[in-house]
Amino acid sequence: MKPKIFITPWIDLSNTEVQKCIDAGANSGRIHTGKANAEKIIDLIKFYDSIDFKFYLDLRGNKASVDFIDSGNEFADAKIGDSLWIYENTKYYNLKSADIKLRFNYFPASLSNMIDQKSDFALDDGNILLTVINKEFDESECLTGLLCKVTRANSKKIWIGDGITSSNYFIHSNNKSVLTKIDIKILESIPQNIRDKVKYAAVSFCENQDQISDCVKTLQNLGYNSAQVVPKIETAQGVKNIDEICLKLHKLYKGSAEVQIGRSDLSLDSKRLSPPVNADDLTDKAIKTCRENHVKISILALILQSVRKRHKLNQKSNNWKPSLSEYNYIKHLCKCGVYQIGLTNDMYIDRPELMINALSNTINMIG
Repeated sequence: MKPKIFITPWIDLSNTEVQKCIDAGANSGRIHTGKANAEKIIDLIKFYDSIDFKFYLDLRGNKASVDFIDSGNEFADAKIGDSLWIYENTKYYNLKSADIKLRFNYFPASLSNMIDQKSDFALDDGNILLTVINKEFDESECLTGLLCKVTRANSKKIWIGDGITSSNYFIHSNNKSVLTKIDIKILESIPQNIRDKVKYAAVSFCENQDQISDCVKTLQNLGYNSAQVVPKIETAQGVKNIDEICLKLHKLYKGSAEVQIGRSDLSLDSKRLSPPVNADDLTDKAIKTCRENHVKISILALILQSVRKRHKLNQKSNNWKPSLSEYNYIKHLCKCGVYQIGLTNDMYIDRPELMINALSNTINMIG
């Protein structure tokens, strides 16, 4: 069976534009709660439900990420050389003068012990690279802020919801519960009368079966009685525990059990291991285990980046062919029998339906 197409529409797309994406061949999509506000999330839930389109309420999970920028701006422009003040507690907001000020939803407790001034940090999947200049602590010696300098700015914009990563330190997954206070706040912001419309809750950075049990309990306590937990495996630890995750899911959901793999974050995490591991080997292991346990697996793969780059440079280009390496990877996923291939920021172009059509044509060509 050919893989289905799983999409991540950008937050500023209208429902009409999203419908074009669906008409182009999308079979399901995610509501990226890390990027969208409550009003947009609610609107999308109602829209997808009205057209009977499968969607996942994608919770950001246990990852430190931006939840406030400067004085409430939607995004910040980043330039090489800019100073950037990252903080957790609003109490410390005015203590630093910087070009950009970002508040994060939380700082992992061990972060202050693991970071030296040579550590690198990245925002927006590595497009914006930061160097730590200084750290500040409160009276209890808890980390309260990081003063950084922008050393690379490919994307130039920092958005609310952007997560922070490091090539040499595993920042997220410090809490016992995979759901953060931000996730709970998002879930609580959705009106009670539409919570049953959420059939799938994708939970980022899930690493073990206990976190799945915790998610199920939390969703039920909040009135999401129809929501199936779909763990997103985005770390080497999650792949290590993929057997127990599959067994837990099959026990809960039988043949409808699903897993998603976030290949971008998994690639970052695989490089931090000692020695580093090939992320595609980890992905293949997860696919194999899921298939053996009759668990559907979706791969969010960043598979058409060369096409996106081409059309960013020339919007009039009619060349929608993936690179040879991209084509071969799509072919590999088809051969492995994955349930869905996901487009994420591959489709963040002026006419995203054309990117979806390109992936659909490629899958059909592979046969």
